[in-house]
Amino acid sequence: MPAIDLPTPPEAMPRRDLIKGLAALLAWGCAPAARAQGAAAPLPPARFSALSTTLTGYAYDPALAARMLAALTAAVGADALAKIATLAAVTAPAQLQAELTIAGVDRAAATVVAALMSGVVDTPKGPVVLAYDDALAWRAVPWTKPNAVCGGQVDYWASAPGKR
Repeated sequence: MPAIDLPTPPEAMPRRDLIKGLAALLAWGCAPAARAQGAAAPLPPARFSALSTTLTGYAYDPALAARMLAALTAAVGADALAKIATLAAVTAPAQLQAELTIAGVDRAAATVVAALMSGVVDTPKGPVVLAYDDALAWRAVPWTKPNAVCGGQVDYWASAPGKR
């Protein structure tokens, strides 16, 4: 029978390295889930504008979009916004509601859509009005205007929407 070469056993780990490794493993297991997995990176403004367009069909100008993004991050969290943006980018419109529900972010998505359309974000510190006159809802219903915005001609409100 031929001789079999057995692998040489590894050197013994120094006790100090073993204790450091066990301490690191214990600390990693006790860390909150957000730290252990890493918190979601903030949503970039360009991706937020794409999300706005996907969810509403419209987008805000970049300066207002940045303020809206900051307020929505405070309202629903960066993780929820990232999930919503990812799902909106990769899911067919007919399936989006179901996917948002499965991911557990359907309420956050409703908050995002309401904020985008109304220009008002309900934050933990209370509602923040960011865009009343420029709210996306006014673009979605072009036959009306925000209060105190003139339609242009005399007797504007007396005419039916299609006859202006």
